[in-house]
Amino acid sequence: MMLKADEASDKADKLEKSGPGMVLGEPLWTSPASDKEPVLFILEEGKQLATGKLLFIPSDKIWIDHPDQKFHYEEGKDYTWKPGTKIIELTPNSRIPFKTHAQMMPPKGSPNMFASVLHSEGRFFHDLQVQVSYWRKTDPWPVPYKPQPERLKRVLAKLRAKQPIKLVALGDSITQGFNASGFEQALAAPFQPCYPQLVANTLQKRFGSKVT
Repeated sequence: MMLKADEASDKADKLEKSGPGMVLGEPLWTSPASDKEPVLFILEEGKQLATGKLLFIPSDKIWIDHPDQKFHYEEGKDYTWKPGTKIIELTPNSRIPFKTHAQMMPPKGSPNMFASVLHSEGRFFHDLQVQVSYWRKTDPWPVPYKPQPERLKRVLAKLRAKQPIKLVALGDSITQGFNASGFEQALAAPFQPCYPQLVANTLQKRFGSKVT
């Protein structure tokens, strides 16, 4: 989840706390910080060390944590990062997991193979990823962004009046939550619900309405 920082206090301190002083739900293209950005490291063919790529170029130090938020990886021991780049490289004895390019794109007919890519639900990919937090150097994305409240007049009126609403999401297994850490068959810290429930939680917190 991308978060927008409150610049009134120390940046590094807030980033390590990962939450206080930040605003949940701020569009990632307007935020000066990336908080818990998920990264999966891949060992490319012909390379000696696995690498992961960030969305933005960090402006300073980066923090890498295990998804359960109970374990912190160390720069120099587990990974290296060259300032001015988006690339993080694992060390030979890194404790951070990775997959090879061949493992991510297995031959047709292989176990857990789906449309030429590795497929799995539950906590499989959760346990392979790390969370990277950093303040970014690059400018915001030039993404056209214009709120259109006129298209949601009735639901906004209900929310502002603190009336209950129902949220319906259409999608696939991701929408159902099969890869969320709070999914019953995964149950891995930090036990996050599926993204439609996160949207409902955000609306409830902002407007005070009951959202189901």
